[in-house]
Amino acid sequence: MLMDANRINDLSRMYDLFQRVNAVELLKLALSSYIRATGQGIIMDEEKDRELVPFLLDFKASLDKILEESFAKNEAFSNTIKDSFEHLINLRQVSDLIFIVLLDWCFSYCLFIDVNIILFVDIFLLSSVILFIILSGYDAHVVIM
Repeated sequence: MLMDANRINDLSRMYDLFQRVNAVELLKLALSSYIRATGQGIIMDEEKDRELVPFLLDFKASLDKILEESFAKNEAFSNTIKDSFEHLINLRQVSDLIFIVLLDWCFSYCLFIDVNIILFVDIFLLSSVILFIILSGYDAHVVIM
């Protein structure tokens, strides 16, 4: 519920409390369960393929923001997010080719709908490259840096 509402401060306080009582592993398990449960609905629904790439990009961006602002960039949480995200991708065995086709559709659609979106092309492309790197099994932070 805190994750869905994007309650950064509350998540940060919870992280601090769990850290004080040496229960961070429980919080990591809850985070993993949340990521898997949230993503599974749209990943498994083949009728929502057109929404797949924007969903994954937005979901990954929100998780990165929570990691940075609530979980103090804890590497263990970063690995939990990465592993859970990879699990989501592998649920339907989304191949690189399918991902490229969906990414192309999403990019073309965004440019067709709003000419002003061209200003955000760099952000979109970087997010897409990061998502593609995750799909390929590499550590996105290592490759981008």
